[in-house]
Amino acid sequence: MAAPLIINNAPQGHWESNTCCDTYVSPPQQPLQTHTGEFVCSDCITSLFQLAVKYDHHWSAKWGNIVLRIEDFESTLEPEMLAGLLWKRTALETEAERLAGLEPAGLKGQERRVDYQYCPACQVPIGLIDGCNHVVCDCHQNFCF
Repeated sequence: MAAPLIINNAPQGHWESNTCCDTYVSPPQQPLQTHTGEFVCSDCITSLFQLAVKYDHHWSAKWGNIVLRIEDFESTLEPEMLAGLLWKRTALETEAERLAGLEPAGLKGQERRVDYQYCPACQVPIGLIDGCNHVVCDCHQNFCF
């Protein structure tokens, strides 16, 4: 299947985002072109990823019925948004492995309750290297290791 969005296939001069109907000038604002030929601004794509981070029922970000791969938009997304997406993807993949009774790939050879614990709120595995047993997860959950 072809990529749903093509970056840098920009018209020169003024163009309109087919999603929000805002008018932009290219360059500097480069549009993304959908597989159907529509032009979309990066703000509209970012809003799809924002929904995916905030609400589980919007995971993964989609354009129509095509899942948008995070890696395809690394240059478009702000670093904080990218970090949030990667964190959530890890949390969801880890939870799926845990529910399936599998040891998450990154934890092979480590012992639960000794080398790592699952965050009680988001189920992301967290290791404790040294220091006290109080841990604060990226999801802001506090717990004792």
